[in-house]
Amino acid sequence: AYAGFCRSRSQALIIGITGSCGKTTTKDCLKALLGNEAYANPGNFNNDLGLPISILNMPQNARYGVFELGISAPGEMEVLSRCLCPDVALVTNIDQSHREFFAKRSDLIKEKLAVASHMPTGSLLFVSSELIEEVKPIYDDLGYQAKLLPLEVGNLESVHQEASHAIGSGPYQSLLMSSALARQLGVRLEDRLLRAKQVVFSPLRMELRKTPQVLWVLDCYNAAPRSMKSFLCYFDKPDQTVLVLADMLELGDDSLRYHSEALDFAQQRAFMKIILLGEKFQTAGRAHRDSNLMFASDLEMAVQLLHTLSPSCIGLKGSRGFALEKVFEKVEKKAC
Repeated sequence: AYAGFCRSRSQALIIGITGSCGKTTTKDCLKALLGNEAYANPGNFNNDLGLPISILNMPQNARYGVFELGISAPGEMEVLSRCLCPDVALVTNIDQSHREFFAKRSDLIKEKLAVASHMPTGSLLFVSSELIEEVKPIYDDLGYQAKLLPLEVGNLESVHQEASHAIGSGPYQSLLMSSALARQLGVRLEDRLLRAKQVVFSPLRMELRKTPQVLWVLDCYNAAPRSMKSFLCYFDKPDQTVLVLADMLELGDDSLRYHSEALDFAQQRAFMKIILLGEKFQTAGRAHRDSNLMFASDLEMAVQLLHTLSPSCIGLKGSRGFALEKVFEKVEKKAC
């Protein structure tokens, strides 16, 4: 209740960001592009516990408040919208995340759109342009007051092109959407270009670390089909790269199919080796029967398998429940 009171007294423009994946990287990018007067909720303080704390911690002189909103079950977004009452909101994408808890895709869409359930008259809800035709009929039936608009990236791909490989395709899409939204909020192009170089991503989102002679790419805060494909596209020398892939959780009845499709795509890229953890990836892997696949029953076994290989790069990707960063920590500890 006190967080709601503080929100009602704030003069900042309050921006809510949600979506199936890319929420945190989009939040990180937008905070940077909006400049020093922007505040964003730290880490993953994006649920019914973390969001009120974040609102209470927002400086009184903040010009912008950028808040990531995360849900996993029906009804949660309405609670977050009631707490935040965004002036502007963005739905980055709607993928298969959390489908285990939603019978139909339309139910998941409605849950994401509930970010607008407590947005005031005159507020703006942006969705990625690829979603607008699917989302608009559903949104029109919900009766919310926010105006629904497509977020057009336009020429920004050429404008921010130099960042495309440096940060990976997933974060790059987050940068493009953030730049497009910052443009809508009146931030000049020259300011966006300068500030784009100052983006600091939250830990475990395409985070680069090193051990002797090996570059590590840790993108293991969470995983969904879209973010998995973006991760697989990042590596420019797949024949010198070993991947450790863990299951994408909460995908519902089609989970095995999504894991098989991800593995199909990975195999097309011809990685040196792929170490699989989790029931779904291992079931899909056994059906593939490819010689470059290895199976680990736990993190310790994954570490042991890595010690038999000599890659120049190792990539870690999986859902939060697997805590794949511990693979790096175990290898780093043994290297010291």
